[in-house]
Amino acid sequence: MIRDEGRRNRMTVPELEQRMKSWLASEYVAVLFENGGEVVAYALYREPPEEIYLRQLFVVRNRRRKGIGKKAIKILRSKI
Repeated sequence: MIRDEGRRNRMTVPELEQRMKSWLASEYVAVLFENGGEVVAYALYREPPEEIYLRQLFVVRNRRRKGIGKKAIKILRSKI
């Protein structure tokens, strides 16, 4: 995601992994979206009172422009 957004974040993979673990250990929830047994996207969100805050929605590069993001949002809105 950092590369795709062109950010200059210099965090290492272990640092990014630790950051994600801390988010998940606190108030965030992650959802993986699969297609044919392959993970094609994920969403990271939290539910403060009266709303849902979507922090990240990521679709893997080779699966973009195929409606996966739209389907993910539809699932998030209707089932989660």
